[in-house]
Amino acid sequence: MTHAPGFWSSFGAAASVDWCEPNYQWADWIAEGFNTLSSVPMFVVGLIALWRCYRADWRIDSRFVICFVGLTVVGAGSVAFHGTLLHVAQAFDELPMVYCSLVMAYCVVVRARDAQKDARLLRRWQLGFSLYAAAFTIAYLVSPNYFALFIVSFAGVVGYLVIQGWRVAFRVSGARDLGRLYKVAAGAFVCAVFVFWFPERLLPCDHMLQAIQLHACFHLLAMVGTYTGFLVVLYDRLDVLEQEPVVRWRGLPWVSPRR
Repeated sequence: MTHAPGFWSSFGAAASVDWCEPNYQWADWIAEGFNTLSSVPMFVVGLIALWRCYRADWRIDSRFVICFVGLTVVGAGSVAFHGTLLHVAQAFDELPMVYCSLVMAYCVVVRARDAQKDARLLRRWQLGFSLYAAAFTIAYLVSPNYFALFIVSFAGVVGYLVIQGWRVAFRVSGARDLGRLYKVAAGAFVCAVFVFWFPERLLPCDHMLQAIQLHACFHLLAMVGTYTGFLVVLYDRLDVLEQEPVVRWRGLPWVSPRR
């Protein structure tokens, strides 16, 4: 799709990607209505998760709080990106997605490490992930093919999480609820990519399937997969610490120690 002129066109450089949803159909100040609206639940779910972290009567490691902060920021960035189709908003959407996936990968890598005994090793991992994030950010900001760079980097980390998550859930832990959470997380995200994201990018924009707003559907399913993925690493950490984690279904699913 080519960028249709609209309210935000004069506010800066255009994003490198314009999705198949027609621009400025809802309002003069919303570039893509469905894609913008479908990004809001991710922001809201992230806020709810952060509220539960704040209200929890047990200590939640900071890395899991950062995961939910990331989810909130990604939701806000996606709203900005699809609402404006500006280059700066695209960066606000895509960079936090990579950061968020790296934090989750860190949770998987250090899942069984003790905060005191393994402090030096944890700092090394933190430094390594931070350096990767910094290098990726610089490359993203200077590369003319930054969208392709984002896709490759993000897909690589997510692929690692899917494979390693399966190993933890079914080969290392074996906890039934952990396996169920993993199936929902991996299934939702893989489905979001192959059922909605790839068809949206590969099919012509006038194809009849585009009428169901494939990218908006991708947003919703990816949100389910991402949020549930965070619950997977949280559940696994509590399991490692022998705190008898349970999945609580109170509107939005949550994981906490058994009380």
